[in-house]
Amino acid sequence: VVFTSLGGGGCLKMACDPRHRDMKFLPWGGVAAHIRRNGENAPQLQGNAFCFLPLPAETGLPVHINGYFELSANRRDIWYGEDMQGAGQYRSLWNRALLADVIAPLYGDLMLAASRMLG
Repeated sequence: VVFTSLGGGGCLKMACDPRHRDMKFLPWGGVAAHIRRNGENAPQLQGNAFCFLPLPAETGLPVHINGYFELSANRRDIWYGEDMQGAGQYRSLWNRALLADVIAPLYGDLMLAASRMLG
């Protein structure tokens, strides 16, 4: 099961802010889970993070998440941290907004759909 969406809220405001147009934020994300296999419940997976391609980060969730995250220069880490300044701080804020405004609601939708599928 896959859910994708464009986000709103703070994520959309950040994406439309002309001061940061050069960052090319896109408030888009998705979540995916393998619910059934051959009529049986699928084994639980270890969710990974993706930014179109897989990242080495595990999410700790039973779903994969994909989003237009801001990544480090080596494309291995998602920008995150409370102690950053300037553009790094804004990139970190973007990733948190993307998680809150896009990924979290999609995760809730996926869980609801999974509960209906599994009865």
